[in-house]
Amino acid sequence: MRVQVKKVTIRDVSEKAGVSATTVSMILNNKPELRVSSQTRQKVLQAAEELGYKKSSKKSGHVSNLIGLIVPTLNNPFFTNLISSVEMHARANGYNVILCNTERKAGNEIPFIQSLIKHNVDGIILALTPTDPGYIVEASRIVPIIVVGETNINNNLITIGLDSYKAGEIAAEHLYSLGHRAIAYLTTPIGNVSLSRRRRLEGIKDYYRKRGFGNSIYVYEGKDEYESQEAYEIELGSVLIRKMLQDKKDITAVVIVGDLMAPGIYHTLEEHGLKIPRDISVIGFDNNFITKFLNPRLTTIEHFLDARAKLAIEQIISIINGSQEGEMLYSVEITPKLIVRESTGPRKDR
Repeated sequence: MRVQVKKVTIRDVSEKAGVSATTVSMILNNKPELRVSSQTRQKVLQAAEELGYKKSSKKSGHVSNLIGLIVPTLNNPFFTNLISSVEMHARANGYNVILCNTERKAGNEIPFIQSLIKHNVDGIILALTPTDPGYIVEASRIVPIIVVGETNINNNLITIGLDSYKAGEIAAEHLYSLGHRAIAYLTTPIGNVSLSRRRRLEGIKDYYRKRGFGNSIYVYEGKDEYESQEAYEIELGSVLIRKMLQDKKDITAVVIVGDLMAPGIYHTLEEHGLKIPRDISVIGFDNNFITKFLNPRLTTIEHFLDARAKLAIEQIISIINGSQEGEMLYSVEITPKLIVRESTGPRKDR
């Protein structure tokens, strides 16, 4: 009879020693900044020895305690918030972060990954939709790679994403319940750069189509991606809402692809003498910090970004510490949550 022996992990050592997994990780990795008593250190080392814990090492034989993080832009608070969360949870586990910004240029993605591997990072977090999933899968055989975002199904990548289709449905359901039958979707370019933009729109359209209003969703889309401009999304919000008003359609609510568009939209509607939500309801995505400081405060969709960052760090550490394949996550879709504030209200004539 063949007996399968379960590999001992840091979690096993922490339970036996009666201390946190973070403390165990830092002791076993000889982190100099960790301040613990000699008794605690000895207790951890003894527990590891008794359990037969073997520290995994990379092919180079060196563990760097570095995690690479690749983001598509630094001009959007969504990604700066993600960076902050990743760094916080990485530091709590004894790791530092190397940051790379692709500036939405697909050609930067693979060279960054190659560079991070050369720097012997212990893991990579990819906070964007991979332009070459096949290459990422191959690279993940060398170093753990976690995608915090959305990818196509069945590509063998470990992903921690948001159900953007569901997010679109939630936004549509909220507006429909308030009596809005003709709504606009204002968005940065829809394409392969970000699957979430398209999936949100699909969720909105399907919800309204099922209720007989499939032809009352109007899409206003930016044609170029000017991520190098700091106020790109704010300005685009102003441009797109102005075009919508010029079309003079009977639109009573607006869904914006990201909260950062809201200031431009608010300013332009005020210029036209229109009040939110009396004349136009507005709902966003991301639940960025600016949503609470707009007047009125913005109704939005919570993405649980901090929880996703924490889970990504945990997954990398789990792989580094030699967790068995059956214990690993391969695809997680977080369910979004509606945050109702004062920017949405009943249709004016209702």
